Amino acid sequence: MKIMQSLVLWKFFHGKNIQSPLRSLERAFLPSAAAILTLLLSTASSSFAGSATWKQSPASDDWFTATNWKQRTIPNGPGDTATFASSNQTSIDIVFDTEVSGIVFKPGASAFTIATNPQVTPELTISGVGVTNNSGIVQNFVVNQGAAQILFANSATAGSLTAFTNTGTITFSGTSTAGNATFTNNSFVNFTNTSTAGDATFTNNAVLIFDSNSTAGNGAFTNTDAGIVIFRDGTPTAGNATFTNLGGAVSGRGGGFSVVTSGTAGNATFVNNGGAVSDALGAETLFNDIGDAGNATLIANGGLDGGEGGSIQFATASTGGTARVEVFGNGNLDISVHDAPGLTTGSIKGDGAVFLGANNLTVGTNNLSTTFSGVMQDGGTNGGIGGSLTKAGRANLSLTNANTYTGGTTITERWHGHNQRCGQRRNWHERRNLVAGDYGRTGHPNHAEHAHIQFSCDLPICNGQQHTRSGQSCGQRRHH
Repeated sequence: MKIMQSLVLWKFFHGKNIQSPLRSLERAFLPSAAAILTLLLSTASSSFAGSATWKQSPASDDWFTATNWKQRTIPNGPGDTATFASSNQTSIDIVFDTEVSGIVFKPGASAFTIATNPQVTPELTISGVGVTNNSGIVQNFVVNQGAAQILFANSATAGSLTAFTNTGTITFSGTSTAGNATFTNNSFVNFTNTSTAGDATFTNNAVLIFDSNSTAGNGAFTNTDAGIVIFRDGTPTAGNATFTNLGGAVSGRGGGFSVVTSGTAGNATFVNNGGAVSDALGAETLFNDIGDAGNATLIANGGLDGGEGGSIQFATASTGGTARVEVFGNGNLDISVHDAPGLTTGSIKGDGAVFLGANNLTVGTNNLSTTFSGVMQDGGTNGGIGGSLTKAGRANLSLTNANTYTGGTTITERWHGHNQRCGQRRNWHERRNLVAGDYGRTGHPNHAEHAHIQFSCDLPICNGQQHTRSGQSCGQRRHH
């Protein structure tokens, strides 16, 4: 008011020259006004941000309306906690980017649904404790379509008795965990850094990725015929998780898919079911590039009502580790696309098919005794002839069916001397570890006594000399 009075008096005495002092006043006043405005906005932001509890009877569903919270502040900061108890407004709408340390549901809390607004693309970041559910009932989170997402950062957890429905993006970073939550993924879920799926349960209808040093933990994953899980970029591990890849449910449609291009399958179990109806494709687990099967259990089941079987495929430079491979019905193991000379893995079991292409399959590195009553054969996805089998390890492999691969069979016999020094007489102990069945194309199916078996030697060496059993040299063919 005083400023205006001064201006009026100045104009009265100086008339038309008012423009010049106004410009001077503008130059002096505007910087101060800007500083005051910045201070006011900062004060307003501080006064409307902080930990708060959702009201029993809020005016609306808007997270960003301060009067909807008891403390008349909006939880929106890395140190803030949003708390929910009993309320008659249980659908919460998030319109703007929001960050909290944690979200707490108190004992006796109502069943809430916290959702990102479908008309915009906000990000909800949970960067501290995570979600704590003490309500005793399921609490729901919804990530709507588009670029909307929930980001779990640092050591945040998705909690327990929590259900996440995702058509946007959910990301776990840092050391965060999916906890014991349940997820229905219709878009994109990513585990990165050293995050873990914990003990969570996933129904995957889209894309789920593990990269960096993340782990699937003890999670349970079901890939529908539209779902794919990928391990890539770094050293991710499938941990001790269980992956069930469903077969195609419609004729001509493919099944669930798991791909390990980097890292390891760990101690996980991968179940690949066959097509559920006639001409439906089976599910598949593929090891590609430098993906390693670790000590996993890999299962390919047969299809139903004319559906194709599930498949386990090893391609390029992937490795088989000490995995247990089990194939049933028209389920199969296919190593025809693998780089030469072939694949080494733990064991083979079941009555399904094994496609070798032109490669060698070495089994026995996990020292488990198994029976294979299916058919090992040349061919496969990449074709090829001359496939071969090598049996390593201490346990038995029983082949009880006629096999048709054309490259022959090699058995590693291990000879062990006891408490001997070089030059002493040795008591050799032979380990027979391939029994029964037809070893490749011998002309005498199912008659082991006629099979031509190529032995390789793993013998002690003294003074540079490899010792062999009397009457047999390394590589000598023995006829039974």
